[in-house]
Amino acid sequence: MAPKLGMAKALALDGNGVVYRRKREVVDALVEALASQGLIFSKEKLRSVYLELQERAFTGELPYKNMVEELHRQLSLGSQLALASLDQLIQKFSADIEIYPELPSVLRELRSRGIRVGMLTNSIHPAQVKAKWLRNVGVDDLFDLIVSSVEERCKKPSRELFQRFSARIGFPPQNIAFVGHEIEEIEGAKKAGFIAIALGCPEARADFHIQRLEELLRLPIWPEEKEAE
Repeated sequence: MAPKLGMAKALALDGNGVVYRRKREVVDALVEALASQGLIFSKEKLRSVYLELQERAFTGELPYKNMVEELHRQLSLGSQLALASLDQLIQKFSADIEIYPELPSVLRELRSRGIRVGMLTNSIHPAQVKAKWLRNVGVDDLFDLIVSSVEERCKKPSRELFQRFSARIGFPPQNIAFVGHEIEEIEGAKKAGFIAIALGCPEARADFHIQRLEELLRLPIWPEEKEAE
């Protein structure tokens, strides 16, 4: 018999793909920008190198500054493009986000019931940078905290990062719901004891499956109203 799920008191949301989306992924925007200037000969090489370096930078194994330097070196950009300019392109494309339309109303409703909300993200950017992105699109007030892998030096789906989030948000795993869209992260949350919710990912072994964020409010894991303090 499956264990009975706890009542959620906090919500952890993945970043890209759940909280926000980009018209172009950073690596694709970077490919287009450099190719348009005649600075790269192989789009596939840039994509491969960037994603490999990004994966190492997620945990701080490769500091962001070194990631940019190594990307510059492996692409043989030399004096054609300054390091600072490459950095600016990455930052610009990373910050170019748009919030999913239903997110604000869903989070406001959950917060009105006393649910604490956080973003739990694998990222090369620290929490304060991602907070600025949210501020720029007007939803920073809907989040109590952001936990970024690069500052914690571990990434999803590791149990450790979920445990760090649990400690920061102030509730045990069984009282935290995680919404993700990738199999490994959703199943990692479930293994860590979170209530695992799969968004548009029917293949994942999750406690609940939804297709849109607004369906979160229909799940039987939330209090009807804010608990008295």
